[in-house]
Amino acid sequence: MTLSPVKQWTFPVIINSKKEPITADDYYAALMSTSSGFYPVSATNLMHMGIHFDKTVLKELGDENERKVHCIADGEVVAYRINDNYQNISYGDTVAFYSTGFVLVRHLLEMERVEEKKQSTEPNAENSSTTEKPAEDNSPASSASKTNDTATPTNSTADKADTESENKAAEAEKEKLPPHQLYFYSLYMHLADTAFYDKNSKMPTPSFWEQDIYRVLPNHKELNKVEGLCIRDKADNSKNDSILAVLQVGTKVNLNLDLHDENHNWYAVTSLAEGYSSIPELKSIKHSQGEAQTDILGWIFIGKEMTSQEFEILGLNEHKKLLSGQSTELSILTKEFNATCASSKGLRVRKDKKILSMLPGGTQVKISGNKKAKRYVELTEVIRDGKPTIPLPKGNTKIWFDCLERISRGKKYNEVVVLDTPSPIKAGDVIGHIGHDHTPQISLSQNSAEIKCETNLHVECFTCDDLPNFIAQTRAEASKLPEEEKTLLGISKQAKLLKSPKDADTDVGQHTEIKVISKNINIKWLQVEITVSKTKKKTAWIENSEEISKSINAKGNISLATDKKAWSEYPLQASELANNSSIIDTPLLLDINNGVFKKLSHRAIDKDGILWFFIEHALDKNNAPIRGWLAINSEGVKKVSCWDWFDFKLIEEKATTKEFYLDVKKSSSRDNASLEAYKPTLKETLAILDRQYHLDQKKYAKIDAKSFNGIKDKPQLSSALSRLLIQSESEWYSEIDAQGKMPRWDALDSEFNADAKNVFDYLKEGYKACLDAYINTLDESERKNVKNGLINLRNILQTIANPILDNLSQKEHNAYVQLKTLENRVGKWDKEKEKIIKMLWWDDVAKGLAKQNNTNAMSKNSSNKSSDSAKQTTSATLEPNGMVWYMNAIAMQTFDNNKKSKLKTSKKGLDFIYLAEAVKNVSNKLHWPHSGSGITLGPGYDMKFRSSESILQDLLAIGVSYDIAQKVSKAGGLKNDAEIKDFMSKNKGLISLTEEQEKALLIKIIPTYENRVDKVIKINLKQYEYDALVSFAYNRGSIAKEMITYLNAGKKKAAMDVLEKFNKAKGQVVGGLVKRRKKERELFEKGIYATKIY
Repeated sequence: MTLSPVKQWTFPVIINSKKEPITADDYYAALMSTSSGFYPVSATNLMHMGIHFDKTVLKELGDENERKVHCIADGEVVAYRINDNYQNISYGDTVAFYSTGFVLVRHLLEMERVEEKKQSTEPNAENSSTTEKPAEDNSPASSASKTNDTATPTNSTADKADTESENKAAEAEKEKLPPHQLYFYSLYMHLADTAFYDKNSKMPTPSFWEQDIYRVLPNHKELNKVEGLCIRDKADNSKNDSILAVLQVGTKVNLNLDLHDENHNWYAVTSLAEGYSSIPELKSIKHSQGEAQTDILGWIFIGKEMTSQEFEILGLNEHKKLLSGQSTELSILTKEFNATCASSKGLRVRKDKKILSMLPGGTQVKISGNKKAKRYVELTEVIRDGKPTIPLPKGNTKIWFDCLERISRGKKYNEVVVLDTPSPIKAGDVIGHIGHDHTPQISLSQNSAEIKCETNLHVECFTCDDLPNFIAQTRAEASKLPEEEKTLLGISKQAKLLKSPKDADTDVGQHTEIKVISKNINIKWLQVEITVSKTKKKTAWIENSEEISKSINAKGNISLATDKKAWSEYPLQASELANNSSIIDTPLLLDINNGVFKKLSHRAIDKDGILWFFIEHALDKNNAPIRGWLAINSEGVKKVSCWDWFDFKLIEEKATTKEFYLDVKKSSSRDNASLEAYKPTLKETLAILDRQYHLDQKKYAKIDAKSFNGIKDKPQLSSALSRLLIQSESEWYSEIDAQGKMPRWDALDSEFNADAKNVFDYLKEGYKACLDAYINTLDESERKNVKNGLINLRNILQTIANPILDNLSQKEHNAYVQLKTLENRVGKWDKEKEKIIKMLWWDDVAKGLAKQNNTNAMSKNSSNKSSDSAKQTTSATLEPNGMVWYMNAIAMQTFDNNKKSKLKTSKKGLDFIYLAEAVKNVSNKLHWPHSGSGITLGPGYDMKFRSSESILQDLLAIGVSYDIAQKVSKAGGLKNDAEIKDFMSKNKGLISLTEEQEKALLIKIIPTYENRVDKVIKINLKQYEYDALVSFAYNRGSIAKEMITYLNAGKKKAAMDVLEKFNKAKGQVVGGLVKRRKKERELFEKGIYATKIY
């Protein structure tokens, strides 16, 4: 399967509790509020190439209880691991839990070649449509248009082909250069375990898990009691609470013939025979006999002396035959068969009418047959989380379907699963749920149900491709992009901010006749025309507000409630920068589509049409905060695209883990601004963190939570950190030698363990060499006092014969506590390394993907099929040595602008389609076009197959208020006519879009139809030809097959003849369709964009 390039992006945790869409800056601020897990250096003094979402971060984003994790971009899942239950580290009397669960997704970032515009006498330059992309769906566009086309043309033969087009056929066959491509991965670590889904059955599960699994419902009313013999915790049946379980008739057990009561009636069971089980599953208990202790499962009543170790639980009547004439024993035996245990219930497994075995609640199985209520289905496999009480024969066993629930679960537990075929996944799809990295140590005596795990998600992005080369290539390509495709603002050092606008020099009276002549009213200052007298008018500028913009009528007239200050010249003047400016010293990369820059308070357009933005967060050369206005294309300010990689820095980090750790440790005592002595990653990180302090403060950042927390409200710094692109070794890779050691992490023993171990070994065992080794690590001035102190401490410890704390003196008590503290510290790093080994996955995935690629290569060779080189899928695997280029997962959202800038339809083409599709006072409101559509908004934004979440995000993005957007989003997924009618009746007047908002929704729909044109048309098209075909596809749903044949043969006239025949609906010619087809043909052949169609 070929991996499609990324088209959509989203954040890994989506929280919609705020009234405006959460931006990257919101994420940067939240991520800087945590206590550890910062990018690219952690507070633990180690490189850390991911970002952490803990409870604090989630709370900052708006909901500390959010748990869903979303895929950040379109791609394919290649590997995952899920725990059955969280893994644990034992610290003696305490235990800590952590997750090794992860999902790894592969993505393709692709930049198409930009065809440079050439001088042409044609109405518009050419636009290529040779890149093949899959259609997103196969249904016609839903639209409010009165010209919905469901017609097919007549079968008449088209006129002879356009001679000129035939002559250009050779040119049409010319191949385009393949796009620039980068395969990268997103990783989601510390995901929730399977037990989380067992407890929260309504939580959505990932689509790449095993889907056809059923689970025995633990508390279903139709589960049956196990029939058989009780097993108790003691050889006494006087109390029912001593029953541990009921062993099903047919169960075989192993007896301890030396453990019995004095009458040889009760025997201890040491184990169940292989393949047999109990409900509930029995755990070993200790039986004391004198000083000796023996592990047993419990006691069963047999009623006679046994000579054979293996014993099969017989039915009551058969067992009675063994005790013929023993009335007392028969009475006890009957009681042991008739007694019940509430927890001994399960699902019966049958063959015909015979009960063969039972399955406990929670058992996961696979089944076949007629999966309907009140029916038996065939049990084909018992997977996990439960065992049949009696081994099952092969084939033809039945279970009751009503006691099952369908679930989705991982293929394996606690093991890396590399998918044989990668599973496609879309941006926003559920990856899993947030688990945790490490809980605080918990007492073993604590009830496990009371344990509160600390949430923590780790997300990272990386590539094994040549990132520097890809950046160089795409930067060069980006230089050819037109301005309208650049949706970011790159602000370099030395750019100037205009501190404030000019003072107003006139005013406008409240009763003055005023007309707004600014084309865009969502700006800070409006240009107005003022009627002075019947023969005289003048222009001025007034400050805009929400109240004023709402009061402008259809003719552009406004009536002021009070006198208002005004400007005879535009308030922002570039000439003022010389005397009224601040100079930016920290580069900024801003998203023009960010909601803040759409507010009228932050954007302005002067008389020359130049766009100005108000910048709130910038720093000068002294690190002092500055703010003000800047104009696009002024010195140091330019529009850029994501492909410019503006202010991204490439860093090759060659330091080992220990070298980097020691470097960070050394930096903790820095007392000046010099950074030259530090490793590249640390140097760049500290340089950015230092800028939170004014130069006069002479303060210097350290790698600790305080320094990172300090830039929480400084997006210009937190975003700069995210633009560091770092090459280093993956945290999830480590060489492991034959002894199971990890040289990379063992090198840190001296830092985390050696000193404590030397002191502990001296205090406990008296090893003088260990004492000397530790003392030699200290400064000369400290050695004597520390050594004498440790000698005295050992002397005190030697006096303690029996460490019972209540019997110790205060001095002895303190010494003993110090020794135990050291003992825990010595073991802690070793335990941490045990955890690190369990966390690793790189080697397993790298080998799995390499094997997958070899298999695919052999398959291709054997099939001996040729294909277009531009369409070949590059083998994208992991480097065996773990070396990667890291990219911040939030900074990569910059490429979401790639989606916004990739619209191939021109602005004129967009206006043409809007003109053809929009219906005044209909399309701007919620409407239902019927004909298979759902509730629709704008010219074709059909909500039938959209999720409420995606609708909410789309509407917030075009400026709809949160309250209304949330209400409209409830139309998502409504397909039933009755549901649609009910929603429409209750919400008919809920929303009314502006023309600008309708067009913004149109932009979200058009790529679907561009893809349908791209997929079938293989020749180069002029821009207006392309626009005409997209309009046709948007109206009809696709390009007609006969048109495709003619166009790809270069016979454009014949294709247009076919186009004009699509003018019918239900077999009848429709006037509106006739007019639309004529205008589309006129556009295709002459490049004329109609201003009126109907």
